[in-house]
Amino acid sequence: MGEAMRYLRSKSGISVKSDSIQHEQGKLNGMETKKVSWQGKDMKGGDVKIRFTIVSMPENKPLLAAYWGSPEAEKKHEAELNKILLSIKKP
Repeated sequence: MGEAMRYLRSKSGISVKSDSIQHEQGKLNGMETKKVSWQGKDMKGGDVKIRFTIVSMPENKPLLAAYWGSPEAEKKHEAELNKILLSIKKP
């Protein structure tokens, strides 16, 4: 997760509001998940939502799904984002 956040900050120019962190526990296709999200700003000062979903996988090798975009884009593409997450299956 740290490497993904460093990428966002260095390559995408996103600044993260560290006090906006939110944690959620859940399940996805029978697997345990942890969701971590933040609010931030892009290089032009626009609002950005950053979300990491960590999926517990066999052999203690978690899978990290990450996305970021404007709150409007997240809402617009919510069905597609959920479809991607739901496509993750146990190996």
